[in-house]
Amino acid sequence: MRWSTLLSLAAGLTFGSTPALLRAQSSEPALDGSMLGAHAVQIGPEGRLQAAFGGGEPTGDARVVLADLARGFEGYLERGGEPRVLVFIHGGLNSEAATRGRIERFSETIETTGYYPIFVSWDSRLGSSYKEHLLYLRQGQSLRTLPGVLSSPFVFASDVVRALGRAPLVWGTQVLNLNSSLERAFLDVSDWEGAEDDLRREFQRALLEPPREDEGQAEPRRVGHGQTVAYEGRGDERTSGTKTFQAVVRGALLLPQFVSAPFIDAFGKRAWEVLQRRTQLLFHRDRRMQPGGLALVLDEIQRVLAETKRESSDWELALVGHSMGAIVVNQILREYGDLPISDVVYMAAACSVRDYEDSAFPFLRIQRDLEQYPRIYHLTLHEKAEVREGFYRLLVEGSLLVWIDDFLATPLTERDRTAGRFENIAEAVYQNTPSEFRRQVHLKKFGVEDGGPQRHGDFSGAGFWCRERWEPQRDRSLHADLEPLVETPPVGSGPDAPSPSCGAFR
Repeated sequence: MRWSTLLSLAAGLTFGSTPALLRAQSSEPALDGSMLGAHAVQIGPEGRLQAAFGGGEPTGDARVVLADLARGFEGYLERGGEPRVLVFIHGGLNSEAATRGRIERFSETIETTGYYPIFVSWDSRLGSSYKEHLLYLRQGQSLRTLPGVLSSPFVFASDVVRALGRAPLVWGTQVLNLNSSLERAFLDVSDWEGAEDDLRREFQRALLEPPREDEGQAEPRRVGHGQTVAYEGRGDERTSGTKTFQAVVRGALLLPQFVSAPFIDAFGKRAWEVLQRRTQLLFHRDRRMQPGGLALVLDEIQRVLAETKRESSDWELALVGHSMGAIVVNQILREYGDLPISDVVYMAAACSVRDYEDSAFPFLRIQRDLEQYPRIYHLTLHEKAEVREGFYRLLVEGSLLVWIDDFLATPLTERDRTAGRFENIAEAVYQNTPSEFRRQVHLKKFGVEDGGPQRHGDFSGAGFWCRERWEPQRDRSLHADLEPLVETPPVGSGPDAPSPSCGAFR
């Protein structure tokens, strides 16, 4: 039984309609008006499922949403598509319009690569997050009543006091970061060189060994790499003149950044906490402990799968989480680890290393018991690109992940820092990945000004669905005579030359 039949069965229970009726509706264009809902699961700030994309009324019935998904998926299969679904979960500071834009720009292209795309849209706006903190949220409870509003001036005052009180600590962090980034730019100094070198040597050495038949290799399209993590790390392609110019400009921006940083530390931290809360509400709403909108959809899919277990082996699901979307991906792995998930892609993940390890490793064990071997991919910016983002801004320097590690979160150990920064994940992947899972884990660090992503937001642009973007490649200077790791290598010139279905990152 295929994906379309399963989804149609679930939807038919609500409407009293048959799968045949849904198939008859599938001739509608996939992106025509309400058909945007065929590619979207939209969830409001309180975790309530929306029945339609763009201002739809809240609904507690996941089968209403599944009806739209089933209709779109039926049409995709009738156009010759494979029964494979890619779920993309965006990160923080995204709007509903941004998700709608991705659907309109990328859906048809993603289908040509053999995936049916579904976009999970959740409220991650910065303004609404701080507003909820200021007016309503008190000790984990949303008080949309008079006491919440009356207490808001005191909440705002406490945030201002925090900004002023922590200013010296924030300024000290900025100075340390500047010194560290200058050392990396001009002296190539780093604390993780050992782990990076070990990863590179281990992977390249393993590639020279022929794959063994008893390894249980689950990916026939790839050359086996033994019990090693697949790794690729690229360098800094900037000239010394460019580095010097950018360092001078960064120094000139220190004063306005010193002014803005304490307020970002105070007000941004509160918004960050609310955004984290909203990722949890996708699964478990506060009101009477009801399931969240995304949980309703996944529960329904899981239920139908259980009823048709013997006929559902052709399901294949790829999860792609960008930034805070990785936090949502981890929750899916923890609560729905028996779904037929083939690929898990962390793009500049805003989850912590600890959250990743506590979610991914148990998930891989569950899948192994089911005789499935999903692949895990970590994609990161180069560490120099990470700290220099915001180069033209009068705010705090660095990517969102730098802000999280330095200001917004309160990490207790290094494992509590973000998994999407190479300096955090490299050592963890090398030291902590269990030997039985190492060949399923992949780490790819893009370079500086080498055609790959240069900013945190670039990962959610064109190409996030392309396996050739996920897969680490061999050091071609050492292995020019070997086949590429991906089934369809990039066309054109350069390491990130796009294939026709990928396009440029930005």
